Amino acid sequence: MTSPGRRGPVYAATVSDDGTSTTVVAVDPDSGEAQWEQRLSGILSPVNTSDGALFLLEDDTDGVTRAVVRLDTTARTARRVPLVAPLDQAQAAVRGNTAYLFGVNGSLIAVDMRGTGGAESTESAERAQRWRLETSVSRASRPVTAEGRVYLSAADGRLLAVDAADGRLLGQTMPRMGEGPYTFAASLPAPVPAPGKVFATAPDGSVFAVGGGDPARW
Repeated sequence: MTSPGRRGPVYAATVSDDGTSTTVVAVDPDSGEAQWEQRLSGILSPVNTSDGALFLLEDDTDGVTRAVVRLDTTARTARRVPLVAPLDQAQAAVRGNTAYLFGVNGSLIAVDMRGTGGAESTESAERAQRWRLETSVSRASRPVTAEGRVYLSAADGRLLAVDAADGRLLGQTMPRMGEGPYTFAASLPAPVPAPGKVFATAPDGSVFAVGGGDPARW
């Protein structure tokens, strides 16, 4: 993966057969040649690139996310930031040096990936976690960030807007559930922010747009 709209390497991550390490490879998108590779401990999956770094989630063998890893793509040094509490089947978005993670238990958290002031510990994890919001949403799309907000689509068709700075729920739309036995969506595409609007999909088959100015009025 690479950052949207940014020319640069494409990154691939391959987990070792024994699940103890992951090899990250930077590939030239034109030639397909590997530019460099780095081996990191743990089961890692890439999220996105931001500010010259590749961000990855570290999962255990049960698919529970326990840490976020920031790999500096120039110095090729890695920083691992543990989560205060693990997230099951986490999805994430990155803006600057902050990772926003959502787990199927309904927790949405913001993790500061800058220096945590010491070795990995409960205290350093608590310092790194900027905020935590219990959304009561059991399943949702991958979160996206834009203009100081975090957006995600719930399985019942609601679009949620959260303040990226402090984790306040700013607003949400009404549910848009389907008819028949399958009223909830098993998975939904991530919302698409655009100037002045946010586009989303719902399990009733609709694609809709709401104004981005005041989510409290949705």
